[in-house]
Amino acid sequence: MDLFICLYRQAPVKFLPGYNRLDNEHALQWQQQKGFAHWRVDAGECPDNGYKQSSLLLPCQQHFQPFDIARRFLRYSEDMDASLADFIYARILEYPAFIRAAAQTRPDRDTPQENY
Repeated sequence: MDLFICLYRQAPVKFLPGYNRLDNEHALQWQQQKGFAHWRVDAGECPDNGYKQSSLLLPCQQHFQPFDIARRFLRYSEDMDASLADFIYARILEYPAFIRAAAQTRPDRDTPQENY
């Protein structure tokens, strides 16, 4: 699991834990002003010419288990600052309620809508 964190005045305003790095990598993103987004990571591998390109985050509607990500995060965050780890863990656990709220406010529930 990789974790990227953006801080403003030493408070987290955005984080992105990447998971399944070795097989079908994805990332869950949280931003203070926007909420959540779920991404598929295109690693930029290009075996034909041997040059690796930049990784890209692509929108992903694939279902995933936020509680599995939360459990993994707890396992890997043992050496992090405890207050920062607690903050990130709590936000990850908020994901299901965020998605339910977004689904209830959609004008057309049959049309997928990005949450970022």
